[in-house]
Amino acid sequence: MLNDHINYAWIEDGDVDHRWNNYGPGGTQYGMEGIASSPSNNVFAFLTFNTILSPYNRNLTYSAPESKDARSKVYLAFEYDANLIMIFGDVLNTLVPFADEFEPATNSIPNPNEYNKLLQEIADKTGEYACNYFEIAFGELIKKQNNLNSLSLDNLQALDQKFDKLIAEREMHIKDAKTTIYNDLKANKWEIKKDAAKLKDYLIKHKTKFNNSFEVVKTLAREIKNILDTI
Repeated sequence: MLNDHINYAWIEDGDVDHRWNNYGPGGTQYGMEGIASSPSNNVFAFLTFNTILSPYNRNLTYSAPESKDARSKVYLAFEYDANLIMIFGDVLNTLVPFADEFEPATNSIPNPNEYNKLLQEIADKTGEYACNYFEIAFGELIKKQNNLNSLSLDNLQALDQKFDKLIAEREMHIKDAKTTIYNDLKANKWEIKKDAAKLKDYLIKHKTKFNNSFEVVKTLAREIKNILDTI
């Protein structure tokens, strides 16, 4: 999966079963696609992305063709599991009707409200997490796997321990997302499934735990890369 993500452009906007085609879950950006001029209730039209050519201006939506990198990192966080990605999209799409729209004329969301800010933070943090966990930590390991025997015993042990901690953090994310948040949504606890304001407050309540864990992942990924860079 990670190899496909790194090496094949088709997986950025598609899934393995429908590669190079515009149908299947990836063809609709897993239910999150939206056109800025007519965004409906699909979240990717309400999220903005820094392009490489213009890093200081968030002047494109996640839906834009040039924003494949942003979308692909969101998909990668869920290991391209279509069901999980679409559940994630359904949750965010629920908040969209209360967010301010992207304006193509100005290439911006002029007055983002609390819903915009929450949606943007969730998407950006999810992508950043995927980059740190998969692309930096495991991506670097894949690149250097044939030369690991050149590391000292101390560095090998340190690397093993850091990967154990990294995997434990992800297992916690999966447990919290699947057994807590997903089950609460499915059961419509506190009416979060049908009331966007209550869903917003619910996600904000859980946000801190995920953000703290994402920072741990970021630190571990950098430490892993530092060890692997000595090869």
